[in-house]
Amino acid sequence: MNSTLLKTYLLLAFSVFLDMSIQIVMIWKILEITSSTVYMGMIVSIGAVTPFILSKIIQKKDIFYKKSTITTLRAVFFACMATVLYFDATGMIYIIFMIAVFSSCNMVCSINTFEVKNSSFVKSKLIEASKASRVLQTTIQFGAFFGALFGGWYLKAMGFENFIYYIAVMSILLSVSYLFVSDVDKEEAVAEKGDQQALSGKRERFIIQVTLSVLTGLHIGAFNTFVPVYYQLFREWGPDILGFASGLAGIGALCAALLPQNKHVYLLSAVLLLVGDIGLFFMDMPYLSVLFCFCIGYAVNSVRITSRTEILKSDADQSDVNNAISHSNYLFYIVSGTIPMLVTMGLTYFSFSSQAYGVSLILVGVFSAVVILLLTRTKKTVTLEGAYEK
Repeated sequence: MNSTLLKTYLLLAFSVFLDMSIQIVMIWKILEITSSTVYMGMIVSIGAVTPFILSKIIQKKDIFYKKSTITTLRAVFFACMATVLYFDATGMIYIIFMIAVFSSCNMVCSINTFEVKNSSFVKSKLIEASKASRVLQTTIQFGAFFGALFGGWYLKAMGFENFIYYIAVMSILLSVSYLFVSDVDKEEAVAEKGDQQALSGKRERFIIQVTLSVLTGLHIGAFNTFVPVYYQLFREWGPDILGFASGLAGIGALCAALLPQNKHVYLLSAVLLLVGDIGLFFMDMPYLSVLFCFCIGYAVNSVRITSRTEILKSDADQSDVNNAISHSNYLFYIVSGTIPMLVTMGLTYFSFSSQAYGVSLILVGVFSAVVILLLTRTKKTVTLEGAYEK
């Protein structure tokens, strides 16, 4: 692999590793203090909504996927952590919450920046679109998995205050590391006087891909929110079963990134999503139930990778591709945090039983599968080589 590509993907893995370790530790501490799962959704959604809204207000819409921005954000985060340590404010709930939200904002902006950089690699023909999408998604997943693993271990072994020291040091190192990655090439927008129908089709395709990405965010958020409650309170299974379920979902997602997809990828994903959700709900034997999580992980990641690949392969202007990728990521994180949180609040308010969380997951799965099939029934499919055909 080209050294520039390798350096960029390694730095992305390091970024996600740090942010996910922070997320896990902060959410754990907040749950420990408040015993509320609502904060988990708030952290993710606020962290995504903030840069999204600011990007709409500020005239320079590309500011939140520029290297200079994420470099500055990491440096500011380091200063904030140093201030927290100086005033010994690590035990304040609102400080912990703000750290988690700032970290979530960092993660969204960082992933956006690397996604856009990834698209410039494709446009420069340094890497093929399908491979670029798979490598990027695999990098994010490895960083998230090992970051979550490390965060939990570090908190237990070293304590919370020591963890604040760790993230302060890592943040400034990461800020410096970003300087060694070249910024995304700036391209002037070229006004095209082409056929309006072709332009409309181009936009429509982007709308479809962004919507598909948002659906994966919805289902991931629903899985992360509803399954723990369903397994723990209704099935009365232990945390080891939940860990096994998450692990199998992760393996399924990894298989989707590593294995070639056939031209019926959307149809297969919709079917597997339904099978996975229904099987997880109805199987009363724990180790049979968690096996269906593999189907869920494979289906969700297949849709996410394929939709990203189609954006990257587009012949649209680079700025349009960047905006599509950026909006896709913003909405992915906003939906994954907000919708499940609102559903949880509704179920709690109306005093539904814990079984309702399992039913809610099935409803999300049915909705996602139906929308996927409706959106992709007439659109072009992707072959093993990534070429479009009718």
